[in-house]
Amino acid sequence: MADRRRGREARRAAPPAAAAVRPGLPGGRYRPLTAADEQKIHRAVLDVLENIGMGDPIPILRERALERGCRINEHSRLCFPRALVEDVIAGTPKDIRFLGRDPQHDLEIGGERVHTYGSGEEAVVSAAAAQMVNFYGLPSSVGAGMTDAKSPDCQAGYEKALAVALAAHAGCNNISESAGMLGSLMALSLEAMVIDNDMLGSVLRTVRGVEVNDETLSLDVIRQVVHGEGHYLRTEQTLGLMRTEYEYPALADRSTPGEWEAEGSPDIRERAGKRVREILSTHYPEYIDPVVDRKTRDTFPILLPQEFMRPGNKRW
Repeated sequence: MADRRRGREARRAAPPAAAAVRPGLPGGRYRPLTAADEQKIHRAVLDVLENIGMGDPIPILRERALERGCRINEHSRLCFPRALVEDVIAGTPKDIRFLGRDPQHDLEIGGERVHTYGSGEEAVVSAAAAQMVNFYGLPSSVGAGMTDAKSPDCQAGYEKALAVALAAHAGCNNISESAGMLGSLMALSLEAMVIDNDMLGSVLRTVRGVEVNDETLSLDVIRQVVHGEGHYLRTEQTLGLMRTEYEYPALADRSTPGEWEAEGSPDIRERAGKRVREILSTHYPEYIDPVVDRKTRDTFPILLPQEFMRPGNKRW
């Protein structure tokens, strides 16, 4: 049992050479709206903007819109000609880059790329919203994973997984509020963030789907096994698939019942709390140059002491 546990720990310590999931996997397989529905909604939107218009636009929008041919109707609402709306949509950038502090964390938002409230109705609406934005060919972003649960419990798990999965499969490029949020956005839990990291990895694995090609059909391997040892365990393909097809979770329990009991029968919240303390006590990347940090502290009343932003600060 101890050997098996050490084997699992070694696998977690040495991540696979090729990850089973990655940012920007193509989505869009789940479509709550038909193509006819998309066209109906599009025509309705154009009609509303042209004939009902927008009430109380901010001054700069009103000014710019009137310069472009919009009008104020008899109800003092700003109305947008159909041709203008379609020209703006056509001229809007189809890809956006969100810059991370580290360039390797930059996100390309647009196309079919997916970068992962509690009710089922909210989940479907979020997915449909993403589909309509994709219909216009624009980068899409919807909020999902915003559970109504007040703690990272079972309710939080199923509500978040449902909403995030549907939005991802609808092809939403950027799913915001997807990790850590609780109580309908009234709270954030650090434990929930690391739990949701597992959940997001699993969702992205489903977005990746099943790849069907000559290599994955494996006819040559099947012939080799049938006429050879009679099992797949020692084939190179099996080892490779274990590294590329499985998304190994950081927190979720994959141990045997005996191993779990020997560990003290922890639930995922206990595991998450331990992981949070490990991160907060050791992970302090230096994104701000020390000279800049010192000048900032000399100029502004920064309340977070510099020594609290170093490993071994004993806060956690």
